[in-house]
Amino acid sequence: MFRFLSDENVDGNLIHGLSTHIPGIDLVRAVDVGLDHMRDPVILEWAARASRIILTNDSKTMRPFAYAPVAQGLAMPGVFVVPNRPPWESLIADIALILSASEPDEWAGQVANLPFRPPAR
Repeated sequence: MFRFLSDENVDGNLIHGLSTHIPGIDLVRAVDVGLDHMRDPVILEWAARASRIILTNDSKTMRPFAYAPVAQGLAMPGVFVVPNRPPWESLIADIALILSASEPDEWAGQVANLPFRPPAR
């Protein structure tokens, strides 16, 4: 079962869209679990303990911090880097596809940029 943690800077409209279009999605916001204003390593540690994939729009700092535990052989359930601007439809569709076509452990140790884009020709 997929479980997500959204970083505090993820747009609330996206969170609402995910909750509306993907019934039953298990998604908590960092602010709701006392992680607001926390540094990325703290968020990553909490997500690892809770087995939650992180949704963030902060690729500059989250990406290197996410790979640090992986390099040490520690758990990192995955990070999805999402844009912080609409339109949300393709992003929501990608997350719905991920939920239907993969398992959470397939994303462990990975940082993925969403929405998926086809390779440039």
